[in-house]
Amino acid sequence: MQNKILELIDSITNDMLKDDYSGYIIDFLPQVMESSYYFEIEEYFLRTYLKEFADKIVRIVIKLLGYYPSAQIYLSEFPAASDDPLKDVYLKEENIRGRSIEELAEIITHIIFTGISSVEILLDVDEKTLISIGGEFSVDISNLPEDKLNLFKQLVEQENLFLRRVGSK
Repeated sequence: MQNKILELIDSITNDMLKDDYSGYIIDFLPQVMESSYYFEIEEYFLRTYLKEFADKIVRIVIKLLGYYPSAQIYLSEFPAASDDPLKDVYLKEENIRGRSIEELAEIITHIIFTGISSVEILLDVDEKTLISIGGEFSVDISNLPEDKLNLFKQLVEQENLFLRRVGSK
């Protein structure tokens, strides 16, 4: 069963790379910024806002775990040459959902700061709803059903962030 879950997660994350991908992101900007100053602005926020952003994402995830008690959480594979301390503690095949809330918060924050891996949260197997948290400001949501959209919007807006649709659909 666990191999099927990991294959499903891999399939969903591969779909996110396709040109016709459509999903959502959680962002600190309300819309795409097409400015020559974008990278300078992003660098500023990486220095001054990343910790606060990580805290907000952690709070959203913790609340969602209450709404999705059967959620499963995995870390993507660490690079072979990585000496990251989490590499030896968590296996790619391990569902870490049973870890304490505090430990999950530390893992998510670490991944946001280092980008060394990603946190893959499969909220619903049947709907294939996946939150993928990577480094920095990378938080993607795939296969979010319309009937759950309002809940996600409320949780994201409660943290003064933006839930934005991305992609072609």
